[in-house]
Amino acid sequence: MAQLKKLFVAISTILIMGSPAMAAAFTIDLNRLADNEDEFDFFGDPAINDRGAILFTSSNAVTVIENGQFRTIVEGEPGIDSYDFASFNNNGDVLIRAFSQIGTVNSLLFSSGGQLNTLITDRQGFSSFDGRPSINDAGQIAFRAQDSSVGNPFGEQVIVRGTGGVFDIIESPGGPFELVVGPTKITNDGDVIYFGRIGSNNVALVREDANGEQTIIAETGVDIPGIGRLRSFRQDIAVNENGDIVFSAAGFSQTPDAIYLFRDGVLTKVREESGLFTSIAGPSINNLGDISFFNANSDGTSSLQFMSFDGQIGTILSSGDTLDGLVVRFITASANAINDDRNVVFSVQFEDGSSALYSASITAVPLPAASLIFIAGVFFLRKTTGHSVSRS
Repeated sequence: MAQLKKLFVAISTILIMGSPAMAAAFTIDLNRLADNEDEFDFFGDPAINDRGAILFTSSNAVTVIENGQFRTIVEGEPGIDSYDFASFNNNGDVLIRAFSQIGTVNSLLFSSGGQLNTLITDRQGFSSFDGRPSINDAGQIAFRAQDSSVGNPFGEQVIVRGTGGVFDIIESPGGPFELVVGPTKITNDGDVIYFGRIGSNNVALVREDANGEQTIIAETGVDIPGIGRLRSFRQDIAVNENGDIVFSAAGFSQTPDAIYLFRDGVLTKVREESGLFTSIAGPSINNLGDISFFNANSDGTSSLQFMSFDGQIGTILSSGDTLDGLVVRFITASANAINDDRNVVFSVQFEDGSSALYSASITAVPLPAASLIFIAGVFFLRKTTGHSVSRS
């Protein structure tokens, strides 16, 4: 099952954040962690923490891989039809969204120290749990929900933060936002990141701290650096332990999609689509500032990219590549796809309908910038033995 592939990636010296005296080549070790032969039907929302543990969902289970060992967090609980999302922190605490079609019951489950508990169900004042619930290292969680306690059977969208089953609504319609939408994230300081609609048209990306102070990071219809007037968000958010926030957005007038970094109150464009890329989305960030992300390519393929903190970029895997003798159809990863050891975890679906879970271990090898050939993109130096990725 765990077959190790190595390929060498020499990154072109196209830099977007300065021009260091030293460029770098990267080695990428691809490790096949699990596949359908391990009785998993798919690998949903794969995530990795700084301990190197990997979390994923399948239709009837939530599983962690740590030190090469599989550990089932929950599987086939009575009355549960699926576990459709899970996230975890660096302590190994796992937050799970569970769903039952019988009576349409949603619940949030919490696993810590081998103990699994139900934090809350939608029969306790909420009619659903949306927005991809998030957990920080202190065990605080944040999620978007429908609050049915207001007398509306369908509820109204609210943002919730809490610990140990005690929850507070921190944002609801009637405040500065008419509606809250999209995913949520919570930082280790307890700040909650979410999207709010202002008026009938504009949407803002908001950070709200533990004291209720709100900071608008970016807003549609308003100019932001390097893109001009913002047209739309991709509604994907990633945060690291330093409180850095990355997201992707698009401008007007055929302005390219871009990935933005919000750090210490400053918003900076760190990558935009150009040349080979027609769209860009799905960023994840580690504490070093390295980012993984997806882009759609002008040839109709899509790829998972790695960008180092100093702006050097290379392709981890693309649709159309041949991996372990199978053609890659598409790749998925979560907002927690990369850790501080530069390991990136993702799932692959192949053209034959099978799927597998992989990790990519990325190592920088410093090289004098002058020794690299200037090219548009990435070139691969393959080993003649072992497994490798090939492109048609």
